[in-house]
Amino acid sequence: MSGEIFKYKSIVDNILRDVEKDEGKNRKKAAQHLVSKMREKVNKKGGNSSPGQPPHRRSGNLKKGITYSDNMDTRTTKVGVGPPASHAHLMEFGTVERKNKKQNKSTGRVEARPFMRPTFSEEKDAVEKILSERYL
Repeated sequence: MSGEIFKYKSIVDNILRDVEKDEGKNRKKAAQHLVSKMREKVNKKGGNSSPGQPPHRRSGNLKKGITYSDNMDTRTTKVGVGPPASHAHLMEFGTVERKNKKQNKSTGRVEARPFMRPTFSEEKDAVEKILSERYL
């Protein structure tokens, strides 16, 4: 047996890559779940919503703007609202009345109609369950 060379090839890198891939799938699945639940909240048609309740659908822009982004390099996934829903934060947190004394006008006040924070809170257990699904 002298002079014989044994070669060893590690599969650790392959396992890590597979785990990261599956982890990414779980993050994406959790994000899609949250997006779906938020969209359900703002899908009630027409009319005025009540303060403290999710906003009703008018143009559909709020619903369209609810989305997620995934970055495999940093292994992060973000769920939120973007274009064309530039008013999302005004609905979520409400506004204060501002008066323009020169023009004798007011911007009015909108009571908060949260839909993001309640969804995150209500779906926390479901998201944790999705994220904890086994890899491999």
